[in-house]
Amino acid sequence: MTITVGADTYLSLSDAYTYHQNKGNTTWTTYRKTITSIVTHADGISVTTLTDNGYSEGDRVSLYGTTNYNQVGEVKTIVSTKIFTLDISYVSDENSGFCVDEILEVCLRKATEWIDNHPDHKGNWKGYITSTLQLLSFPRSGLYDEEGRSFTTSEIPTVIESACAEMALKALSETIFPDIGAGSVGLKRRRIDVIEKEWFAPTLSTVRKKYDYVDNLISGLLNSNKGSVLLIKSY
Repeated sequence: MTITVGADTYLSLSDAYTYHQNKGNTTWTTYRKTITSIVTHADGISVTTLTDNGYSEGDRVSLYGTTNYNQVGEVKTIVSTKIFTLDISYVSDENSGFCVDEILEVCLRKATEWIDNHPDHKGNWKGYITSTLQLLSFPRSGLYDEEGRSFTTSEIPTVIESACAEMALKALSETIFPDIGAGSVGLKRRRIDVIEKEWFAPTLSTVRKKYDYVDNLISGLLNSNKGSVLLIKSY
């Protein structure tokens, strides 16, 4: 599995690394290892990294930033702490590029799905898609932010890219799309002495996890914000 920006995700592995490096998010950046050599091997190719890579046999590893090996392969053997082999067809010797555990690609895909399919987002973005053939919600025509800044029809807003990076980091350690049980939704009323509290039945979006920082990042691109209502009556 490899990712294509604009089709699979809003952010490349390289740009995600730069974002988290600038933020000091070592939970993400420690996954990337610099490649110093790629040579032929009986298993396919032998990859040497600058520092210990921490891989095990069976791991799925993404190579990128290389000339011939921007793809994913399975670790077949561990030669040393810095050398491993992948089941990828050999093309030529190389001595640059990067490798990461495939989990980072998975997290970027999940983050993009969260941005596009969250019930507060889907169908609620300003503007409209530039083509009925595009797979993601962005880029868009007629899009502008809360300050009135407009975007071109080929542009993915920086806040969307940032949101993708932030949610991908979350996806490394938690489920960003948890299942919602039927018991989570319902009408509830309680009266204590002279104070009555009434909760309107929440929508699925209001009982999902909230990510305030990311919500604030993208709020200016949404037509409106949905939410539950808490009514408190005093007598």
